[in-house]
Amino acid sequence: MQGEKTLWVTPGGGLNEDEDFESGLRRELFEETGLTDIDIGQWIWFRNKPFTMKNGEQILSEERYYLVRTNNAAITFEYMDSIERGLTKEGKWWSVESLKLSSEEFFTERLSERLQEIIDGGYFVEPVEV
Repeated sequence: MQGEKTLWVTPGGGLNEDEDFESGLRRELFEETGLTDIDIGQWIWFRNKPFTMKNGEQILSEERYYLVRTNNAAITFEYMDSIERGLTKEGKWWSVESLKLSSEEFFTERLSERLQEIIDGGYFVEPVEV
């Protein structure tokens, strides 16, 4: 549609009442990518970001980013709810180099730089605010 912009986001979403962050991460990764064979690594980043939903509702997104490994690169939207499916146009694995060269907008600012820091050995004792 005219006037809509593309914004790349990492999988994620709200926690259910009975979930901790890692349980929510497993559920959201399954719902939004179909991935189940994952190894959750270190919690590396966090941020609290206010933003406006499409319906005008103001929310505060309390985000945690984890390193996650998988041997399965196949992504499916089969398990998304209808709202997510309506907002999602594509899923894609990005190399750091592709991120650096891209003119696309990413929900997480400076994503390529931050990932390069990790690749270069920049693991953190405590999560870093991004």
